[in-house]
Formats: sequence, C-alpha cells, structure tokens
Amino acid sequence: MPLVNRSVETTASRPAPDQAAEDSREGVEPSSWWFLVSMILGMVGAYMLLAVHVILDATDASAWMWTLLAVPVAFFCSSAVALFVGSGLSARERLAAASAALFGYSPREKSPRSTHGHL
Repeated sequence: MPLVNRSVETTASRPAPDQAAEDSREGVEPSSWWFLVSMILGMVGAYMLLAVHVILDATDASAWMWTLLAVPVAFFCSSAVALFVGSGLSARERLAAASAALFGYSPREKSPRSTHGHL
C-alpha cells in the first residue's frame, strides 16, 4: 500500500504572513505593568492618608507633625507619574493632555503653529 501524505496544506488555506501578523495585532491591546503600579500606588496613598490623618488627629499633633501628610501625597503623585509613563505618550503630548484636562479644552483644537521666521 502506498504512503499518502494527508497533511499537505495549500497556500489558499493559509493567510499570507503579512496578513496573519496584521490580523493578530488588531485585536490585542498593548499591556503594561505601569497601570497596575499606578493603581497600587494610589490605593497605598489613600490608606496612608487615612492612617496618618487618624493618628495625627488622635494624638492632637502639632502643626509641624501635619507635614507628614506629604508622604501620602508623594504616593499620589507617583501614581500619576506611573499612569503617564504607562500611557506611552511623549512628554509634550502628556503635558498638553494634562493641561487640557485641567483647563477644559482639547489640545487638538489649537491651530498648528506657523513656522515662518523660525529655523
């Protein structure tokens, strides 16, 4: 009995390598640990803020002891930094997006700068 190879694939049944790579990239979003780090830093900052506030209020602390609230604030700021790093935007785009969010406008609405006179 002759040997028959039944595992032969035709080129019509397989997508082209470029098309397969393109299809695989469409449904997958980039994953990053920065968003998880940002959430964890934010949660730790929130619990630290609660704990420091309760301890300082219970001990009738002086005004200088209330400066310990700077530690949870540092965690909140580092959470925002981690979120910006994870976004994948350049520093200029991040600053434009942050100022647009604070002042309530869209950075895309601005007209492009004129390059006349600038080298």
